[in-house]
Formats: sequence, structure tokens, C-alpha cells
Amino acid sequence: MATGVAVLEWGSEAAVASFELYKAAFRERPGFPAWSQAEWLERLTGDPDFLHGASLCALLDGEPAGFVVCSRG
Repeated sequence: MATGVAVLEWGSEAAVASFELYKAAFRERPGFPAWSQAEWLERLTGDPDFLHGASLCALLDGEPAGFVVCSRG
């Protein structure tokens, strides 16, 4: 049964789902850094300009479908 679209505010569930999407979308790209989930998250959330409140992950029928991460500037 379809559950539709859900939008997750930034937090651990959104971060994990976003990383999986990032990895799946870019792993075949030349020069892909192949960061671990911890490294990727540190690069995002360790930046003082990272905007938690403006970063989201969308789920479609319970599966990660897209994400946006934002920072000042």
C-alpha cells in the first residue's frame, strides 16, 4: 500500500537517508570521494554555516527519494 510523500526535518533519520541517496547518486562519478557516512555528515553539519532547519529529506512510500541541505551564503 502506498503511503505517499513524507518530509523529514533534519535529524538522524533524515541524515542517514540523505547519505544513502547521495552515495547512490554520485558513486559512479569520476572523483567521487567515497566518504563514510560519518565523514559526509561531519562535512555538512560540522560547517558553522549549515542550516539544520532548512535541510530536509523526502520519503516516497517510506523510501528515501530526495534531499536538500542548506547553508548560509
